[in-house]
Amino acid sequence: QAKTGQLSIRIESNEYQLEGFSDVTVTIEPELVYLTPRRSVPDVPLTIYGYNFGENKDLVKVIFNDHTIQPNDFLTFSDTSLSFKVPDNTILAPDQSCEVMVQVNESKSNPLTFTAYNTVNNTLTDYGIYEFDNVSVGGTLHLATLKPDEQIVFLSVLSGAASDDLDGNFAYSITGFLGGNLEQVPNLPANKREYAVLPPDQSARISANSFGKRQKANLRAELYEPASSTFAVYIRDFLSADPWNSDNDILATGTIQATNSVALVYNDINTTGISQQDALEIADKFQDIYETLATACEDDIGDNNPPEGNIDEQPRIAIFVSPLLENSTDAEKTASYFDVRDKTPSATNSAGTEILYANSETFKNSKENFYGALAQTLSFMMYYHQKGDQGTTWQSMGLGVFARQETGYGFNQGNTRSLNHVSQYLQYPETVSLNHWPDAPSYANYGMEFLFTQYLFDRCGGYNAIRVLETRNGFTGLVDVDNNIIRAGLADPAAISIKEFFHDFCLALYCDDLGLPDNFTGYDKDSHQFSGIKLRNGFSGISGLRGLAFNESPVFNRTMSIKGFGCRLINYPQGNWGDLEVTISSTPTAGNFKTWVIYYQDIEIDEDDLPDPTF
Repeated sequence: QAKTGQLSIRIESNEYQLEGFSDVTVTIEPELVYLTPRRSVPDVPLTIYGYNFGENKDLVKVIFNDHTIQPNDFLTFSDTSLSFKVPDNTILAPDQSCEVMVQVNESKSNPLTFTAYNTVNNTLTDYGIYEFDNVSVGGTLHLATLKPDEQIVFLSVLSGAASDDLDGNFAYSITGFLGGNLEQVPNLPANKREYAVLPPDQSARISANSFGKRQKANLRAELYEPASSTFAVYIRDFLSADPWNSDNDILATGTIQATNSVALVYNDINTTGISQQDALEIADKFQDIYETLATACEDDIGDNNPPEGNIDEQPRIAIFVSPLLENSTDAEKTASYFDVRDKTPSATNSAGTEILYANSETFKNSKENFYGALAQTLSFMMYYHQKGDQGTTWQSMGLGVFARQETGYGFNQGNTRSLNHVSQYLQYPETVSLNHWPDAPSYANYGMEFLFTQYLFDRCGGYNAIRVLETRNGFTGLVDVDNNIIRAGLADPAAISIKEFFHDFCLALYCDDLGLPDNFTGYDKDSHQFSGIKLRNGFSGISGLRGLAFNESPVFNRTMSIKGFGCRLINYPQGNWGDLEVTISSTPTAGNFKTWVIYYQDIEIDEDDLPDPTF
């Protein structure tokens, strides 16, 4: 661990110790380990990392292609790093390379190679939002310099026509070099910013479940008017291996505790800690929830009035409050569920009535989540009764989470569960397909469906878009959205289809509240923003679409997965003053694949991170 400088001498024995200095200056040979950027244009900071530069910069100079950089030209200096401006092209011509060495006194370091970037290669010069194909040549984008206060984002989207299913995973490949670096960044003697992306937590489970399996007939009596004082129901056994197998059902009995014009609240006879006053509160809150959703979502068509369907002779909805829903091996308990068999008298253990099952323990532990789950499952009931076999699970889930918000228990109200839905999707968008609902959904699945529903609401006529989603009109899925919402709800329906609409949706996921000016190239404020929610600067942990962050370490032809009607984001969150070269060499064989380039100055960067305020 010798250092360049004046020689220090110490003499030791068993009896005494003498310390002092000599008049000899010793130079320890400097060692270079990294140069950043390795390729760039003139007049930008070039930083050298290494060892043994010494403490006196006046003894140090840099040899750059036989040109000497003097100590007065250093921008920064320490024993392990120094920086200076890249000399102009009279010292090193474009496309030419040279050796860079540090010299301390007369001792020279090992050389590292620097290359002058040729701006003739540029395919991208100005800030804006562009299609990758329009700012690349032969599949490769070139940018002369990416500064520390700039970001560049590569947002890939796989969409298609309304009739395209695009199930499964697809792949594309990307190569990226920042500052001409073709080697992994070594361990450096000074701190450098690094990035990491954790895998998504696939274990999250929503607290409101809906669709089960249809079974054979085994009927129970329906509820009639006047409401009976007791009511027997079969409840799903969430401790069983398959709760949706009716053979595992648990028979429960409830007693009526509260009523109003829309609700009948029954407490399981095994329920404790829920008083009659609590039941009255549940009935009152549910009435508010019902009236909000009925007003917002009712389609006013034929037999769909009232919107939940009114499938039995009892005009009110039964809410069966039971501790049996707490019987779950999952870390997150089921708060409420709607069972489709209760609409179908031919299904096994069907009540033949309108009923929502609610967890009494959730009410005691978190009323907010209790009522949010009731809103979500009521939305499931309304959608299923109105849309019938033209409905899709993924749309129902989006409407359900949207219903939480509309009734005061959702994203805009800062509900933790709804925030987690959105946050997980924004972090891991590549794990979710819009039009496919998995058997084991994560929070990210709920988050995407909610955000797409919100985007339809914001851009296509508000509640009218919600009503169309719930209207039985002969169409289903994306075809319904394309024909009856997008083309009917936009000012120029001939100019846009679900394909282009989905592109705009994905761009809005990133651009919302980014602070882009109205005249930013390629940016459309109406299309690339959410008007009803904030995906930045609203809630902690919600900071727009995210993804895999690249840095100075090279990326060689990395294969990336993307889902149909899904997106994936790759970005360089901070430049190093070097050039950027990104190549997309292969794309999915199905659907419409596009990559959008979003290049802008990061208005939120901490100025302390910049090496010098003049750059």
